[in-house]
Order: sequence, then C-alpha cells, then structure tokens
Amino acid sequence: MTLLIALNIDDYYILAADQRVTLECEPFTNLPKKCYTDGFKKLRLWNHGAFAASGDLILVEYLYQLLQEEVNENSFEILKIAKKAKMLRLNENLSNERSTGCAIFTAKLLNKTVLIHLSINENSVEYEFIEPMQSFLSLGGGDPNDPVYHYFADLLKERYWFDNFENFLDYHLSLVKNFIRRQKGFDNSITPIFDFIIQSSKTGQGYSLDNIDSRQLYLLADSLDRQI
Repeated sequence: MTLLIALNIDDYYILAADQRVTLECEPFTNLPKKCYTDGFKKLRLWNHGAFAASGDLILVEYLYQLLQEEVNENSFEILKIAKKAKMLRLNENLSNERSTGCAIFTAKLLNKTVLIHLSINENSVEYEFIEPMQSFLSLGGGDPNDPVYHYFADLLKERYWFDNFENFLDYHLSLVKNFIRRQKGFDNSITPIFDFIIQSSKTGQGYSLDNIDSRQLYLLADSLDRQI
C-alpha cells in the first residue's frame, strides 16, 4: 500500500510518497499472490504542479495523463477528468471494486496554487482542497483511531517560527521521516526510502528531493536554493 503525505503549511505545500508498488499476480503466472517492486517514482511533476497517487496503477496513470492533457489555468473539471479515467479503466474489464485510487496534487487555478486530495471510489468520485495547517495521510497499515493520525497537523509550524528557511524545512522533513519510520515498523508494504517535494503556495515554485532516507536528511538544507 502506498504511503502518501500532504501538508499545507500556509505558504508552503509538502508532498511525500514511498517507492514501493504492490502487484497482485494471477495464479497462472506461478508467482506469489502479491509481488513488490521498489524504486518506483510515485511523486512526480505535471504541467501545473506536483502529483502522487495510490490505488490501481493503470487507473492512476490514466488520471495523470488526462490531467496533463485537459487542464489549463482557467478550466479544471476535476470530477469529469477522474470519472473519465475510471471509465477508461473499466473498459479494460477491471472490476468496479478494484478500479479505485486516490491522488494528492498541486495545481495552479486562477493565479492561485492549491493542494487537492482526490478520491476515486467504487461508486463515487470526490475531491477536497487541503486547507492551511492541515494534513492528508493515505495509509495501508495502522489503527485508524491512533491519535498520531489525527494530531499530525498540530505539529505543523509556519515559516515565521524559524530563524531561516533551512530550519523550517529540516523540522518538517524530520516530521515526515519519523512518521514514515513509525509506519514502517508495522507496515511492510512501504519503503523507508521516499521522495519529497516542497512548493511555494504563492509562487508555485518548488524543489524535488529524491531518494531521501534518514542518513541524508541532515545534508539537505545546504543543497536548497534559499530563494524559495
């Protein structure tokens, strides 16, 4: 199960995703019922921001391609695009129950950059804007009633709390790192390696940090442009 993290920290958006894909294998392949493939880049750029998703891999790819083709700054019919992606997948004889997924992405709409969570469910399609100082977590393991999932957003801190941008970034990278490490402790369907994007909600500019692990985090501040 993909681990997706989206944080709206007022002036900045942070997206993170692990790199493991779970493949369900048919009996005739003589492969295990589930196979794992690591090193898959789930977090990537599209024409108007950053994108990551979980769920049926082909459905997610249809969604990504349709966003690239059909979105412009003045026309963004999210539900129409998501329903079209689902229909394309259903036309390939995949069951309605398996043709599901969720996506987190940033987009520039009417001169404003927004952070969106989209859910393609069995019988419905829904989306929401992730509001300032809020988080979204897509998880495969863990107790939904665990307080850590409900209070994650309480740990977010705006830029003015920090002396410089590097400390602001390091603090939130550490939050993400520790959360992933905790999840990894009981969920083997995710990788300890993950990708991370930080983007300005004002300018839309951002940076992608690839293949992050705990040994590399302390090196990241020196590699970032301080003009973000």
